[in-house]
Amino acid sequence: MRRFINALAVGALLVTAAPMARAQEMVRVEGDGGFDLETVRTLQSITEAALRQHGVVDRHFVLRVGRLGRRIPLSLEETARDGTPARVASLAASEIEEADVVIPRLVEAVLSRKDVADTARFRTVVEVETEEVKKLPSERHWTFGAAVAPGGLYSAYTRETAHWRVELTLQGTGKVGETGSGAGFFGVGAAWLVSDGSFSPFIGGGAGMVWVDDREGTGVHLEAGMEMLRLHRMRFIIAARGG
Repeated sequence: MRRFINALAVGALLVTAAPMARAQEMVRVEGDGGFDLETVRTLQSITEAALRQHGVVDRHFVLRVGRLGRRIPLSLEETARDGTPARVASLAASEIEEADVVIPRLVEAVLSRKDVADTARFRTVVEVETEEVKKLPSERHWTFGAAVAPGGLYSAYTRETAHWRVELTLQGTGKVGETGSGAGFFGVGAAWLVSDGSFSPFIGGGAGMVWVDDREGTGVHLEAGMEMLRLHRMRFIIAARGG
């Protein structure tokens, strides 16, 4: 009879121990990213160890593990007692071996309520943060032209996006007759192009050095015009400029 009672006691202890252990779990892992159970448990242990280093013992967190191609998105979310999310931080690892770097940073970001990018240190930068930032494209052009009035030649080095153009400009006019005067301009300019199509009106202006005969100073100008054949390698610009 005593053996039977002891068996019942041990059985009751085993039945109640599992729910108690689950209730005491500080970190719950959601999603496995296709990894085996041992790897998932290791991720859970890394998270719990990082939380204990910050003195956290009686709070609840959810670690979400995913897979997006070669990358492994990881996010850590603190949940309130009613189950609602209180704070979340996310960062992707390029391989599972980076998890022991990513997870402590997620823990720091959640507990300190800072952006996860601000948790980076010299030895904790991950691969996705070292990738070159992609930027919108721009084109470069050399522009050559002639001024109708007062005459002269025009050249510029230009960088252009879909709606903006910046340029370094050199323009000069020769001396006409005995009483005429020569003039020149060297400066920078910018213009806004209304359309990103093949034909676009634009408005702009510029500033730089101006010289007339032996005198020199600074000057500004405004311009408006039309840029044509923008979708081709060679394009044409007609503009009216004053200043």
